[in-house]
Amino acid sequence: MRVCLGAIFLVVAVTLAGCSSMPPAPPHPTTTGLDAARFGGVHAVVDGQIGTITLPLDVYQMTWAELQVIDHANDVLLDDCLRKSGFTNPLRTLDRSAIPVAEDRRYGIWVAVNARRYAYELPSFAFAVKGDALLRAQSAAWSSAEDSCLRSTPLLPELTYTDSRAGLQGSPIKTGTDGAAAAYLAASRTKAWRIARQQWWACLRMHKVSPRTNATDWSPVLPTNPAAAPRTAMIDVNCKASTKIIQTLADIEARYQAAFIAHHREQLEFERRAVADAVREAKRVIAAG
Repeated sequence: MRVCLGAIFLVVAVTLAGCSSMPPAPPHPTTTGLDAARFGGVHAVVDGQIGTITLPLDVYQMTWAELQVIDHANDVLLDDCLRKSGFTNPLRTLDRSAIPVAEDRRYGIWVAVNARRYAYELPSFAFAVKGDALLRAQSAAWSSAEDSCLRSTPLLPELTYTDSRAGLQGSPIKTGTDGAAAAYLAASRTKAWRIARQQWWACLRMHKVSPRTNATDWSPVLPTNPAAAPRTAMIDVNCKASTKIIQTLADIEARYQAAFIAHHREQLEFERRAVADAVREAKRVIAAG
């Protein structure tokens, strides 16, 4: 579902949090003062079966289940608007609770079952396939009405750190978003991070796959023949598993996040209340619809 949030972050921050007094926000993302050494016992929770990486700051943003509640509520809001033009929102009838958790690809692909089937493409799932088919079946008049509704309907925001608007001024989760960015930056500058990546590259080379070594590269050089991509993907995933790079990097990042939380806990707890209020409003919309 397309969601046009615009300035809705500011609205949510002010209205959903009620009359609470917002603590002062920290400065723009910075690694200054993030002493991860104090948090050596902190570890990320990594699940290689479903592809999730859980870090300390995650408790302050929306969970996957909460995101589905938000999207369901937005389906209802969009449907209410479309009905005024004689249309309906077909996505409102679909069950979002069955949508599988998305693979966390902050360090590239690493879930074997997905790599074997999809290589470097994003996995598809039943909801997306059915939803896309329903939307493609709509008329040009429906699409025009939908565009109008998306412009005029105040939709509820997806308050996660990966949303491109989460770091904007006025975002209800700006502190957490800035903290996640700062922790990643600090982690990526450590010697342990560099060594882990070098071990992964060495494994790739041993299997005749060329690594790409820029800081933002999390996949090797891909074959020109698409049919060979699954083989490269499996080598990539197996090398990540044998070198334990996912757990290693996630742990480093987790420790810097823990250091950030120690400095900004009050603001982060305020932001979590804004998240909870947004989810509560979404449930009210669903119940009323």
